[in-house]
Amino acid sequence: MHQSQQTHNYQPFVAIMLVCLIFFILVYSNLFLDHKDRQPNGSKRVLVTGAAGFIGFHLSLQLTKTSASIIVAMDNFNDYYDVQLKIDRAYELHKAGVKVYYADLCDLAFIEKLFAAYNFTHVIHLGAQAGVRYSLENPLAYVHSNIEGTQVILDTVKKYPNIHLTYASSSSVYGKNSPIPFHLNADTDHPGNMYAATKRANELMAYQHCTSTGIKSVGLRFFTVYGPWGRPDMAVYKFAQSIVEGKKVPMFKVSGDEELGRDFTYIDDIIAGILSTMDYNPDCCGVVFNLGFGHSVSVPELITILEEELGQNAELDLLPLPPTEILQTWADISVSRQHLGFKPVTALQDGVRKFIEWFTQYHQLRDKLQKSGQMSAAQQWYNELVQKTTTVHNASDWKSA
Repeated sequence: MHQSQQTHNYQPFVAIMLVCLIFFILVYSNLFLDHKDRQPNGSKRVLVTGAAGFIGFHLSLQLTKTSASIIVAMDNFNDYYDVQLKIDRAYELHKAGVKVYYADLCDLAFIEKLFAAYNFTHVIHLGAQAGVRYSLENPLAYVHSNIEGTQVILDTVKKYPNIHLTYASSSSVYGKNSPIPFHLNADTDHPGNMYAATKRANELMAYQHCTSTGIKSVGLRFFTVYGPWGRPDMAVYKFAQSIVEGKKVPMFKVSGDEELGRDFTYIDDIIAGILSTMDYNPDCCGVVFNLGFGHSVSVPELITILEEELGQNAELDLLPLPPTEILQTWADISVSRQHLGFKPVTALQDGVRKFIEWFTQYHQLRDKLQKSGQMSAAQQWYNELVQKTTTVHNASDWKSA
């Protein structure tokens, strides 16, 4: 009787000790396990480089509607094309809750501090010097942004081996002699311009980085992306602006029965393709995918569609075909469909209609603001962003700077 009663007296003590032990194990694990290994499901901290650019803007905005808990955007707002357009894009991101930084990709010290502050789970590297023809005029700009900038990202990612890296390549890597449609196994060692050379170099750099560090990445070869908030140097935007302003539409003439053709791909389809890579784990080094609509449309057909949507006729200015120009692009997307579930759905007519709706509204607002002589809210925000650059670079607490 006495022994049984003694046993009962010990039971509460044993139970308390077990609870304390379990609590201690949980606390110990929480303190000493690498916190990258204990993130809640769906929690993503994403860095988007080149986020004031066309694709980077749309991607960052879409990420605010997903499970990503933190989206950090950076851009150097260079003046290759209309800086105000980049500012307006970035301001939209700011209003959506995206943390925007004004910075250059090649600033290694800044990039290292940024990575340390946010401990990213994903990096989507879209920052680059864009433009095929401009690469003939200023090739060093492409070496700086596309080669040096990408190497800075790779060197930094090396210190965070659990980061998932996706980077932008281009359909330009296929050059002028690859057979149509462009297959992933086509020859890409004969680029037709400096832009294409740097993009192919990025693929080789990512491959070498993988073989030396074991960190795999995914490269995406984009095909003629268009849509709202697009680039003014690209055909859809440039042609639309020329037609509206009553200027001649510049179009390259080709010999014989040949026509210039492009695999025009709507921005929403491209964003869907990029997002699908965020949970894709490549099984080898050097993985790249084509992201295009999977069909080539002639440039004259594009002009006809623009005329219909704008309700105005285009006057053509036929120009000689420059040596940098690829006659036709056309993506084979069978591998992207198989591995990423990539299924573009937006036909060119529908995509151009959506672009024209945005184009008309956006330029009406800009014209109204210009006539008023007032500074836009976006410009005011951008001026403050630039002023804060030095402070942010030197701040110990970046997230509150």
